Amino acid sequence: MNVISWNVHKRSRRVTEQVAAIKGHRPDILALQEVALKAWPLWREAAGTMGLNHSRFSLDHAAAYDAKHGVALFSRWPFAAA
Repeated sequence: MNVISWNVHKRSRRVTEQVAAIKGHRPDILALQEVALKAWPLWREAAGTMGLNHSRFSLDHAAAYDAKHGVALFSRWPFAAA
């Protein structure tokens, strides 16, 4: 299993470059920290191109928080219910 973790804070404009760097490692699980709320759709789409079709984002319910950055988790496999 190949797991990659990356803090992407203040790099929203470089998503394309980051995805290119990650793709070569063929991750099974990708954990991203400090993902900007506005960059979340870009990351979700990019992760799909890597076969990481299952995702969770800590700001899915952002209206309840005053947060602008969150944690994103992507996987090749579905997440089990907790």
